[in-house]
Amino acid sequence: MASTTCLEKERELKVLSKEIRTWYGVLQFIPTSIIIWIATVASLATGTYCKQSNSVHFAHLWLTLLVGYTTTVAIINSVRFYKINKKLLQKHRILFKLLTFKGILGLNFLQSFIISLLAGHGKLIPTKYMTFHDINTGLASLILACEMPIFAVLLLFAFPPLPYKQQGSPAAGPLNAIFDAFNISDLLSAFYRGPMRLVRDQQRQIMRQDSIRIAMVSPGGHEEREGRSAVPAA
Repeated sequence: MASTTCLEKERELKVLSKEIRTWYGVLQFIPTSIIIWIATVASLATGTYCKQSNSVHFAHLWLTLLVGYTTTVAIINSVRFYKINKKLLQKHRILFKLLTFKGILGLNFLQSFIISLLAGHGKLIPTKYMTFHDINTGLASLILACEMPIFAVLLLFAFPPLPYKQQGSPAAGPLNAIFDAFNISDLLSAFYRGPMRLVRDQQRQIMRQDSIRIAMVSPGGHEEREGRSAVPAA
């Protein structure tokens, strides 16, 4: 009985650890994006960025790979979160929402990366119609601008307004809504308080299950078994 309980606790702790890793795997995208932006500005200021080159001696290659890595980790953990809570989220079509929203970011990164590779290897060169900045900056933006109407239509189906319509009066005014939109304290606290809340909830669940197991055991069962074991064999 004790070994079974220990195995169940170990299994529950593994699930909890997986949920915490998933939590941080999604939220890491925000601070890493800020760090990458700061590193990009610093490398541009020091002349070590060099967007037209894919050499390992410049920051452009490493920052591009880092953006791809952090984006991939965030998407994978978002899908993992969906799988863990599939029964609760399936009716909200979360996977469709995720693919519609993250598809814009993923496609933009992929297109920019391909254009950067082609420009770095001399396959895309400036002409009398396109300058160097047109190729490295304007071309990816132009392609994305042509694709955005498609994603705009998909977003209308992924995020219909009907579930968000309130039947009663508004809970707060527009100024409070604007303040809440700019208030990022809940986002900052999510990095610490969220996983800690998962730990506390998991501990309470384990204690509750232990209490149920103790209550299910008969009070006199243990004494009866001891009495039987004390009777000598005939």
